[in-house]
Amino acid sequence: SLEKYLNDVLNGARISWLQLLHNYVMTHRNTSKKRSFRRPHRKRASFGSSIYPGVAVHRTYWIVFCIDESSSMSDRAIQAILLELKELMKVDPDMHVLLVKFNTTVGHVEELTATSEIELRRHLTGGTDFNDAMQLAVDRQREGKCDLVIMATDGGDGNSLHVRPQQLPVLWCIT
Repeated sequence: SLEKYLNDVLNGARISWLQLLHNYVMTHRNTSKKRSFRRPHRKRASFGSSIYPGVAVHRTYWIVFCIDESSSMSDRAIQAILLELKELMKVDPDMHVLLVKFNTTVGHVEELTATSEIELRRHLTGGTDFNDAMQLAVDRQREGKCDLVIMATDGGDGNSLHVRPQQLPVLWCIT
């Protein structure tokens, strides 16, 4: 029957959002190339009789990770999201994460690195409004410190999103 077929198709398709996120982060990292006195690449080492300096590649990736801490989000969902964030930070030691906990306003902001400890407790309760958290991400993008925004939420925003970032990928993780 059609109902059985749809159940098989929908229940059989499982894609790990964490694996997709890891793949996205690893393939979309920004690189900055600076001239250095490192040994030049051997394929490009000899252009006639001149020797050019080598290139030092430094990869950094800035993620603004926003977590909805409204009262509609369960403590268990928030802890699961924070545990996934810990796993994500193990992917790349040069990745910088700005953890933003918000409800109707931004309540807690913390910059994390691969060795940082993440506090697994709730800081806020109340309603949900994405605008302040998104505005913080846009401001960080203007400073050059935001390559990706991850919004972890239950999707329960009664207001519309007024701040729409231009040229900034936003990944929505809806629990």
